[in-house]
Amino acid sequence: MKIFKRKPEPSDHNRLVNKSGVGLVKLDPFGKPAYVAVLHGDGSETVFPETNSED
Repeated sequence: MKIFKRKPEPSDHNRLVNKSGVGLVKLDPFGKPAYVAVLHGDGSETVFPETNSED
């Protein structure tokens, strides 16, 4: 198993999401994360798109 970092979208240089919320991870049929997001209390969401970079 290999783990890669994800940055929130839109992202300047931060990985911090300064809002309260609930994490959402949807898996594909093979158990790989297909969709990662934080759902916020105000109805917005922050998406973390897939990356293959180890930066």
